[in-house]
Amino acid sequence: MIDGVAWVACIARRNRAGRLEWCLPKGHIEEGESPAQAAVREVAEETGIAAEIIQPLGVIDYWFTGRTGA
Repeated sequence: MIDGVAWVACIARRNRAGRLEWCLPKGHIEEGESPAQAAVREVAEETGIAAEIIQPLGVIDYWFTGRTGA
């Protein structure tokens, strides 16, 4: 909250097709870390914002398929 107003941090990224898309900061949960701790850490890493969770928005799981490596 900033001055009593709740904010959501969004990041602009280019997808594989080069189109701009808006998304929430995200990443992997590190060993010994709770989902809430991971969320706060990822926001700090990706935006530089020292955040705190006021209310969970939900959980999104990602699965990746296909080729791996460079």
